[in-house]
Amino acid sequence: MREISENAKIYEGAIIEEGVIIHDFVVIYPNVVIKSGAEIFEHCVVGRRPKSPGCTSRKLSAEFEKTVIGEETILSPGCVVYAGTQIGHNTLLGDNCSIREDCKIGNYCIISRNVSVNYNTSIGSRTKIMDNTHITGNAVIEEDVFISVLVATTNDNTMGREEYDEDHVGGPHIKKNTTIGAAANILPNTVIGENCIVGAGAVVTKDVPDHKVVMGVPAKVIRDVDNTEESSAVNHTIACGQYYVGQKGKFSKTISEADVYGFAGICGDFNPVHINEQEAGKSSFGKRIAHGMLGSSLISAVLGMILPGPGTIYISQRLQFKAPIFIGDTIEAQVSITELMDKGKAKLNTQVTNQKGMLVITGEAVVKLPGGGYM
Repeated sequence: MREISENAKIYEGAIIEEGVIIHDFVVIYPNVVIKSGAEIFEHCVVGRRPKSPGCTSRKLSAEFEKTVIGEETILSPGCVVYAGTQIGHNTLLGDNCSIREDCKIGNYCIISRNVSVNYNTSIGSRTKIMDNTHITGNAVIEEDVFISVLVATTNDNTMGREEYDEDHVGGPHIKKNTTIGAAANILPNTVIGENCIVGAGAVVTKDVPDHKVVMGVPAKVIRDVDNTEESSAVNHTIACGQYYVGQKGKFSKTISEADVYGFAGICGDFNPVHINEQEAGKSSFGKRIAHGMLGSSLISAVLGMILPGPGTIYISQRLQFKAPIFIGDTIEAQVSITELMDKGKAKLNTQVTNQKGMLVITGEAVVKLPGGGYM
């Protein structure tokens, strides 16, 4: 079911998939796709085409690809996402973000409050960009990057003194697993290598080789990144950038007769209600049902492979079986993070529904997060 406020404006040509929630005073323009499970909060604008009264130096595009908001992605109040931008699944945009046209943002990203991302910029999966940072146009930011607050990036060394030309207007390229400290300045066309650390307040004026720590004005290499910092930087990005309260994952499967027999053989539960059609017909269900634990095992599939994903350690699971699962049913396990706990643990709401949307299993899990846990 979709939940769309009567105070929202949805233009003809927009596609809103099932499970989407759209709050008050949202505007969705044509050629927009909002994928299942996404939630768009108050006063967001999605798919707006850029427009100039003639004062801008860069020529604006006349045509744009579809604007896409991925599955389970959240747009917090006041976000503006321009036409042609594509945002992956399970990504969070904080309050009052501005994402200009033709940008690409990956999966499990956090673009925090008041961040501005200019045109034609690419941001890799699991990257986290903190409050009040500006990402300039034509920038490339790879996966697992952490950018702290108040960072400024620029793309024109002439500072507008020359006519706009793609040949000299280029944003920085920040490679994977790099960390940028608070209030750093990254100048045009610079390349910051893999697994680098840029100190707070540094001004990066030239390329930085892989695995280097740079500090100062202008930024200079002071040493290599040691093994401890490398591990810490990667784990910090994974743990802080990938997981947040409200994040969701899901997995579905059609339960076959072979699944039921196979599960019975594994666990030793040959209850006739599962494997004997004649005896099961005498039960209150009227026919064979799948093992409850077979249905709940799909929750484990989500936790171990999707959210939080590989490396997750199952600590506890509470279950309530609300309705039977019949052979031939297509069931979907869904989990959502409800609490990020101390010592790298997370609490998740868990549930399983059938193809009719009926809740068949509900409960709560506690897991140890992969990648160093929540920090």
